[in-house]
Amino acid sequence: MRETNNFKKLSLEEIVLFTLAFVFALTTLIFALFLNKQISLKELFLTGLKVFQNKTVLWGAEFSFLLLVIIFYWFIKTTLKNQEINIKKSLQGLIRILEGMFLPLRFVAILALFTTSSLTLLGLITNIKKGHLKNELILHWEKIIFKTYPFLWIHSQANPLKTLLDTFSPLIIFSFFSLAVVMIFTGLLFYFLKRRIFSAYIIAIALTILLSFPFWYLVPVNSPNNFYLSKNIPPSYKAPQKVIQIEKDFRNQQKELPPISTFPSMHVAWAIIVLYYLKKFKKETAILTIFWLILLSIGTIYLAQHYFLDILLSFPIAALSITLANFIVKKYERLLFSDPASYLDLYIQKETQEIYKLLKDFFT
Repeated sequence: MRETNNFKKLSLEEIVLFTLAFVFALTTLIFALFLNKQISLKELFLTGLKVFQNKTVLWGAEFSFLLLVIIFYWFIKTTLKNQEINIKKSLQGLIRILEGMFLPLRFVAILALFTTSSLTLLGLITNIKKGHLKNELILHWEKIIFKTYPFLWIHSQANPLKTLLDTFSPLIIFSFFSLAVVMIFTGLLFYFLKRRIFSAYIIAIALTILLSFPFWYLVPVNSPNNFYLSKNIPPSYKAPQKVIQIEKDFRNQQKELPPISTFPSMHVAWAIIVLYYLKKFKKETAILTIFWLILLSIGTIYLAQHYFLDILLSFPIAALSITLANFIVKKYERLLFSDPASYLDLYIQKETQEIYKLLKDFFT
């Protein structure tokens, strides 16, 4: 019975997500009360969603619909099994499934709370800083460092690799847009096969947001696409038609309130975290993920979604997030468990067995 109670406790990643959600929510309330009283919390949340183009909500809705379809299918399958109607048995089976799904659903609920609070705070910062952008400062430093603007140079004839990059344009674009799918797949892989890495992985991702908020507030920057190309596309800018269309679509989607969360790039920071923990999970994945990270990083410039300085800042942000996440996981294990490895092995073994049993019952 003591072992069962342990499995009902909040996991480390849930504690961190819940704590950060509280911090973000409290920060939002303080800012809203003292700096931006005219904007409602609902408006702030919707603004934050616009930054991410509502993709998070769309994926959540699709997942929820799929889950309902699966549960409904199982209910009908069990009810009509052997042409006998057995409502009581079906309901009991449905309850068993829901009990088995409690831990994953609890994590999803806490993750949703974290996402909501961070999006709301981001929406508030976007509203506050929309008239105080630092794009000119970033452009100035890029000109000093690189003698040009990388997001323009990459599509100009001055770039000796332009032909090569345009040849691999579909792969670069795919890598840029694949981040969310890769992050979800990686998270599921760690959840079922390496719970200790899963904890550090989730915490590191959350910490990148925490560490980036000061930069988004102090150095609010629109993407080159929204700030520069929306006003002036020079004749030397010879991007492929597909790239021009993507940039145009982004500008149309974000024209009401362009995101200010460009510096640093979460695309690159999160991709670095994926690369690090996949390598830690299995070293052989490094070759493929490094190639993907390079293409994704190029894609942020290639599609004019980031400045090169955004990418440079992403590396220390990701490195610090990973370091802190690993430190937190180690300290937590030493604090609570005399033998953390055996505890985590027992945890994943028990939960995997329960999920396997549910799947077996579902398909038989």
